[in-house]
Amino acid sequence: MKRTHRTTLLSLVVTLLIVSPAVSHAFALAGGGGKLGFVDPEGGDGAPAVSAHLEFDQPGTAWHMMPSVMFWDSDRVTGLSGNFDMYYHFVSEGAATPYAGAGVGVNHFDYDGPGNGNTRLGLNLFGGLRFPTGASHLFLEGRYTASRISQISLLGGVTFIGGR
Repeated sequence: MKRTHRTTLLSLVVTLLIVSPAVSHAFALAGGGGKLGFVDPEGGDGAPAVSAHLEFDQPGTAWHMMPSVMFWDSDRVTGLSGNFDMYYHFVSEGAATPYAGAGVGVNHFDYDGPGNGNTRLGLNLFGGLRFPTGASHLFLEGRYTASRISQISLLGGVTFIGGR
């Protein structure tokens, strides 16, 4: 009797799993691109910055993950950071939209040349405007990084949307 009860219960669970719709919470690669801009590091002069990123989105939501690498070089300090950011856009896909996000980064700083550096974790806070252009989207972003050397930056960029 117990064996029949277990078999019936197992069959019911398997049937429910097969017929219930699959819900996917995974992020998929949406594209990649770059940013150019200006960074103002704490205790240093303003510096040009260049960044490359990949963008992952969660289909059907307004959430995006964006791992990136950024390099900047002022006259006294050079910075290289690997970032893992998430952002949320406030208007549906296909329209110009403001966005806001946060993330973490591993920031490496060199003072007055190689060999005088250190590496620290940092917190990224950012927001901006995103503009769709068909096969890509352009954006303008303000960013604050809290780390050993905090930075404020203004960046513009493009993400080329990949086909799925």
